[in-house]
Amino acid sequence: MYFKQFGYVARVQVKTDLDDRCRGFAFVVFADARSVDGALTASHETWDIKRKADLPMYIEGGPIRKTPKTRASPLGGPARVPFSAHDRVLLVGEGDFSFSLACAALGYLSPGKTCATSKEPPRDEQNLVELARQGMCCLTSVDATELTLTEIFDIAVFNFPHTGQPSVEANQDLLQGFFGSVSKILSPGGRVAVTLKQTWPYSEWGLEACARRAGFKVADAYPFPDCT
Repeated sequence: MYFKQFGYVARVQVKTDLDDRCRGFAFVVFADARSVDGALTASHETWDIKRKADLPMYIEGGPIRKTPKTRASPLGGPARVPFSAHDRVLLVGEGDFSFSLACAALGYLSPGKTCATSKEPPRDEQNLVELARQGMCCLTSVDATELTLTEIFDIAVFNFPHTGQPSVEANQDLLQGFFGSVSKILSPGGRVAVTLKQTWPYSEWGLEACARRAGFKVADAYPFPDCT
């Protein structure tokens, strides 16, 4: 560990992995600046770690507690997109619209039957210009939890939803709001496809439970395709 002086306050940082990243810090307040000077010149304990298994599990103040991870369920079947060129498709949370463009280029969807939306406009509008040229409806400033579109769709797709916040509850609210909102603009027998990583913390969001609360049930699960 090492000390870095901030006036009469010193910050203590502890190296906790092999990538030179500090995962924790603490503030130590000394009586006066002379105490800081003494701390900076004193000899402090260091670790010469060669393997990650040798990392100390305890730092002064208590143990590092690992959050239990939920084991992800295996996905079956080959990777594929959940729609075809015959479907009326709604794409939600498209970001830079690169997924929409790739699917159109590969013939996975029909631009004239597709509406792609994003909450914020992309920094580069090149993809929007090309999709508009192909006849795809592209909308920005669209909230996934308050879909007010008048069209009816055969399938709605939300790839990698995230609020930008680490809160599990906030992301669960996003999912539940999406399911509740999208149910109003689906055709009879319409489907919803949501793409999530099979790792923590996404496995803690309870995707299936969020869907059930809005009246949906899981019909299938399979890997996300490489559309490059």
